[in-house]
Amino acid sequence: MQIRSLVILFFIFGLCFFVACSSKKPAQSRTLSLSINSPLIKFSEQGFLYEDKTSLKLEVYKLGQIFFALNIRDKICINQVCYEKKVFNEKFFKFTHYEDLMQDILKFQPIYEGKNVIQNECGFIQEIQASNFNILYEVCENRLEFKDLLNHLFVKIKK
Repeated sequence: MQIRSLVILFFIFGLCFFVACSSKKPAQSRTLSLSINSPLIKFSEQGFLYEDKTSLKLEVYKLGQIFFALNIRDKICINQVCYEKKVFNEKFFKFTHYEDLMQDILKFQPIYEGKNVIQNECGFIQEIQASNFNILYEVCENRLEFKDLLNHLFVKIKK
């Protein structure tokens, strides 16, 4: 009787483990061509974007080796050096902006809650101006261009 109880107990634990592991949604991955020119980084290379419910991870390769890794969760980490999101924005964009700007860009979503968005046949365009920035942001199918004309920086991504 005791052996039978142990077998049932192990079966239940095994079943719980199997169900817990199988219910997790795997990260989606996409291949990207990126060109970035900002005060923090400058490069034009190939990379992969991994996305799940709680995080984004961008890995950029040069000569087959990861030379740039950007992880976005509650903070933004570059090559394992982490920053609060607004601090990262100040370093990368030369302005604090809002916390999820980089995440919205990497997801090809409108920025600033869709402010000044103009839909077109292949996506949308946004022009947003303030005293500290002059942004031209365009998403067209599998291509994205983010330019800050005032601060002389850009992000170009092609899926």
